[in-house]
Amino acid sequence: MKFALMCSVLALAATAVATPTVSNVAVSPDPLSSGVKVTYKVSEDAVVTVRFFSDGVAIPDEGVTQLVGDICRKVRATSGGEVRTFHWAPDLETWPTSRRFGKISAEVTAWATNAPPLFMAVDLVTKSNILYYASKAALPGGISNELYKTSKMLFRKIPAKEVVWNMDCSPKTDNAQALYTHQVVFSDDYYMAVYQCTQQQSKYIINHPGYAWTGQEDSYLKPCSGIDYASILGNNTTQVPLSGNNRVWNLIKMTGITSLNLPTEAQWEYACRARTNTMWYNGGNWGNATKIGWFNKGGSVGTAPVGTLTPNDFDLYDMGGNVFEYCLDWWVFPYEFEDASVPVRDPLAARPEGCEKRVRRGGGYMNDQRYGNSGWRTDIAYNSTSYDNGFRLACAAIAY
Repeated sequence: MKFALMCSVLALAATAVATPTVSNVAVSPDPLSSGVKVTYKVSEDAVVTVRFFSDGVAIPDEGVTQLVGDICRKVRATSGGEVRTFHWAPDLETWPTSRRFGKISAEVTAWATNAPPLFMAVDLVTKSNILYYASKAALPGGISNELYKTSKMLFRKIPAKEVVWNMDCSPKTDNAQALYTHQVVFSDDYYMAVYQCTQQQSKYIINHPGYAWTGQEDSYLKPCSGIDYASILGNNTTQVPLSGNNRVWNLIKMTGITSLNLPTEAQWEYACRARTNTMWYNGGNWGNATKIGWFNKGGSVGTAPVGTLTPNDFDLYDMGGNVFEYCLDWWVFPYEFEDASVPVRDPLAARPEGCEKRVRRGGGYMNDQRYGNSGWRTDIAYNSTSYDNGFRLACAAIAY
């Protein structure tokens, strides 16, 4: 079975846009917040972020999170005498000297809508409220804040555009399904969810936490699991979200992010590896794998709250262990290529005749570490509601 080209997740990022520029930046005291007010003009629709300086010294990003207004979001281009405005209330704990000011200046950056910042935070409570952050330090509350596991869904941009890489390149294990090394290349970067979708996030999206490991004190932070493929995309045979009461369609309606979908198998593995080619993304040592993944816990222990172990170099948590993650691809085994040395662009496996299985990746809490190998592949019946079935989402790296 040869791979079909993917068109549902990445293609939207290819649209050319004009490069935005910022001008007429003005900083003034803001007596209402005991902070500063900033106005600016921007030549094109863009995502706008800021860095502040005190007497020429950069204020750390973690000290510049109390921002309100036309900042850290997509804004419209200005015209004529129009300006955009935002306010910053300095955080005394992270930057106490900022209240003394000295001379405060601002560096306002406009990001093209097809090349947005590193992080995107999607609000699951307020409709169409999407914020962007240029660094991990700029995330309000830090990347481990419960907000990003409950009322918001946090995405990290994966730098993949035109990178040629070897899929299934781990040192060989006893998994015969992971022995088909081939080259892959992506047309664009993409966003990948930092965490597996949690029960609380699922409740905001579809008013249901999933079916597994609910009712415990910390269940709201555990993965949404025990679900079948149809509850994510609408039915068991689609590769695009269908209208109706399913998780991806509901989230598209809430946010306007039309490219939301499950990641393809290739997207998933590339994001998991985070530029590594070892068995696990923290190396090849069997024992070290337990530092990144929730493995070998058995049916009586269950899943763990997401984000409790070590992330990979793309800041993604639980890419090994906790729950298996559905991918968009149909199960194809073995891989077949006209020439394994020629990179396959944006691969997505179409449905083989009679196939009723989907790809799962990452391993789960009932399995040992080998299942969390970055190259390990396994299949699952598309109507399975196994307690170790979970998911995370991806979307095109464009501004919404």
